[in-house]
Amino acid sequence: MAALTASNGAEHLELFSLVWLDNNLVEKRGTQEKLRAIINYLKKFHDIKSCQNYIEQRPKDDRIVLIVNGQLGRHLVLSVHNLQQVFSIYVYCMNKQDNEQWAHDFTKVKQVVTELDELISYIQADFKIQKKVSEPLTIMYSTTEVRGQFVFSQCLIDCLLRMEYEEEDKTELIALCMDEYIDNDSEKARIDEFKTSYLPCRAIWWYTRESFVYKTLNAALRKQSIHMMFLYRSFIFDLWKQLADHQSKIELTVYRSQLITKEELEILKGNVDQLISVNSFFSSSCNRDAALFLLGDTRLPIDSERVLFEIVADFRKVNTKPFANITMFSQFAQEEEVLFMLGSIFRIKKVIEPAEDKVWVIQLELCSDEENDLVDVLIEMKSQNGSGKTNLRTLGKLLLRMGKIDHAEYYYQLFLDRLSADALLRKNLYEDLAEVAGLKHHLDASVIWAKKAIEFDRAFRSTRNNQVVLISPTARWIQDGITIAGYHGIEEELNQLLQPEGLFVDDDGTAFIADSGNHRIVAWKEGDNVTGRLVAGGNGEGPRMDQLSRPTDVVLDKKDNSLIICDPGNRRVVRWSQQCGTTCGEIVLDNIKCCGLAIDDKGNIYVTDTEYHLVKRYEKGNKIGQLVAGGNGDGLDLNQLNSPNRVCVGKDGAVYVSEYDNHRVTKWLRGTNVGIVVAGGREDGVDLEHLSCPQGIAVDDKNTLYIADMANHRVIKWLSGARKGEIIAGGNGEGGNANQLTCPLGLSFNRHGDLYVSEWENNRVQLFYIHKIK
Repeated sequence: MAALTASNGAEHLELFSLVWLDNNLVEKRGTQEKLRAIINYLKKFHDIKSCQNYIEQRPKDDRIVLIVNGQLGRHLVLSVHNLQQVFSIYVYCMNKQDNEQWAHDFTKVKQVVTELDELISYIQADFKIQKKVSEPLTIMYSTTEVRGQFVFSQCLIDCLLRMEYEEEDKTELIALCMDEYIDNDSEKARIDEFKTSYLPCRAIWWYTRESFVYKTLNAALRKQSIHMMFLYRSFIFDLWKQLADHQSKIELTVYRSQLITKEELEILKGNVDQLISVNSFFSSSCNRDAALFLLGDTRLPIDSERVLFEIVADFRKVNTKPFANITMFSQFAQEEEVLFMLGSIFRIKKVIEPAEDKVWVIQLELCSDEENDLVDVLIEMKSQNGSGKTNLRTLGKLLLRMGKIDHAEYYYQLFLDRLSADALLRKNLYEDLAEVAGLKHHLDASVIWAKKAIEFDRAFRSTRNNQVVLISPTARWIQDGITIAGYHGIEEELNQLLQPEGLFVDDDGTAFIADSGNHRIVAWKEGDNVTGRLVAGGNGEGPRMDQLSRPTDVVLDKKDNSLIICDPGNRRVVRWSQQCGTTCGEIVLDNIKCCGLAIDDKGNIYVTDTEYHLVKRYEKGNKIGQLVAGGNGDGLDLNQLNSPNRVCVGKDGAVYVSEYDNHRVTKWLRGTNVGIVVAGGREDGVDLEHLSCPQGIAVDDKNTLYIADMANHRVIKWLSGARKGEIIAGGNGEGGNANQLTCPLGLSFNRHGDLYVSEWENNRVQLFYIHKIK
């Protein structure tokens, strides 16, 4: 796997660097160490041409402090003085008076000195003040021309803040910083301190401290170095959390001084009443004079524009990006500093031309995320990050939409390397890597990844019984269903169904349907909607082993290639082999009034008992079950069930039960004797916070539930932790139209995420295709 450059292609991780041009330099011992304590990266040159080429090739958002001698400096400064990346210049020479004459014409020349100690002292004093106003301010605008950057920067922040942090990432961050400061003993000591003693409650203290954290994080944010932002995401979250915990509760007017180019000023002037987003933590002061002081003597000419941002911040407009007075948490407690969260959004209210002080005043107003014409786009694009925690695949998907193909490939591959060999997501990542390879025109590699996805899927499904499906959190289904079984009258011909209940869809698209009213199980293959195939029962209602009585549910045991069937009319669960020539079933359990079935990867079956209001798990070949839900009589308490109908098992082994009379779905974790209400449960109702007589249920790999809400004639999707569900099929009143359902009882998904629903009243099975998003 190719490594990403944490510095985004730059030679170092900081914004500022020292460049020293001198063809006859005799250094005092310790000079480099003292300079690196101020600005870590130091590059020396002995000739003008190579030095000039290096400076000209630096990005514009770099900040170079240039040291030159008198002889070479007078030629180099003439060539590079107007470059944006040249921040300040110091002349270190033998003859101060002669060099001051030519240096006087260049505003960026701060000092002409003859002593090394004097040089270091000036650089240190100037840098301490000027770095605060000279760091490039990365602003995203919401105007039509650049609104993509505005939206995607917000989505990236959202994704990183919700991503779990791994120990490997902290190790990599520490290693990168150690390598950056390999010749800087004082900074290496701070890195060691951070490694061993950092606490989330001291995030602001570390950020305001004069250390590698502020220098490297700020550089990453301003340069949009994706990988460095990724490695710092836990620290960014800690800063967000501390700001949110201490959110200001009063309206504030604060100030920030800044040096910007004439071009940047013109852009700001042209965007009055528009929104801007700042791609870094935005520091400001409650003290206007203190902010102005950082701009220096405004009477002196400079080649930048002096700007004072005057910001009105109303705490009532804060929803996701807090701001707080951090004086009590900062290392510099004497500063009245207010810090705004990364990605904060402001509206430019007014640009006031400078008076005698030669300072432009730009009035900003803090805005909420909803105060822009892109709010719908922003909400939709953030929703593609899913709800709850994000992961490396989420990040890769986002980066691919941003056009950062190499970054997307890196994080897909990194996620793949971290997953276990049998993890469900491997198939998705193989498909993602196939897509990336295709976009990079690596066609052979694309085919190889696609083949891996198919092979993994086959191997995975051939050994797995549990129907945990992989579905995107943002998936949508086509609202007009297609009838794939039944709806040809209500007799017992093989092209007909009568009161179908549970169903199970195999990997090849075969739907096994409990055709309850016809006392049989039939199989319908996708694409063959003319007739079904009899696979169990079908010899009339009765107790013989070649008969069934009102079967309610069916699952496929892939390891034995057999169907397991709820046969409640005969008070039994039966197994019916799918080997050719099988005409009878065999009893698995008897004397049980079962309704719903599930099977896990070990071949254990889960059976709902509507007579005793419980669910038991049965190991293969064992008729003594283990209680996993209910068992305390019927009722509403969390240790009870009331008419447990259907059951499914999550990837973590949790058992989900739909309760017909409690109008809810409960989740039962392994080893617990009480359930958790995860959907409905507040009495029956028609709104999206309620269910009415829920029946078939399924769960995906993100613990999202899919519920056949029978009496409401709809299928509901209920995200993990959500207070209400959303309709994904039906919900248009009862009826037989393509967009309607009537008393849906069973549901199942195929491997593509297409939804199958059986309808008791319409005597059919409907297929709702998942939207194929390109």
